[in-house]
Amino acid sequence: ATMLDSNELAGTLNTYAGLIEALVVDEVQFFSDSLALCIKPLIDANVKVVCGGLDLDCFGDWFPTSRLLSQMAQDHIPLYSECECGNEASRTQRFAPDGIPITSGSVVAVGGGDLYRPVCLQCWVGPSE
Repeated sequence: ATMLDSNELAGTLNTYAGLIEALVVDEVQFFSDSLALCIKPLIDANVKVVCGGLDLDCFGDWFPTSRLLSQMAQDHIPLYSECECGNEASRTQRFAPDGIPITSGSVVAVGGGDLYRPVCLQCWVGPSE
């Protein structure tokens, strides 16, 4: 796989626009909003575009690019993991090394898989007000 920034992606898509039958983009929450500008011409040309990624950050707010792409989409099909309690996990919780939920601070923390876990709405600990 090749990692491209939005400008490189737009150039590549324009170069090969007539040859593209489908485009799959994963982890869209990490892209800027300009991703939508890159793929809009493909959608208009009836190219099948499939995007995957998280809708909500660990504080329960939409990732901007995820929201924008969801609004552009013909279909929005949420997929869920399973919470430790057995319920459908519709949220992501970030945890401190001691296992305490983090409810404020930076939205993205880079680290191991132990930082984030899928949780259901009942187990999710949202931001303190």
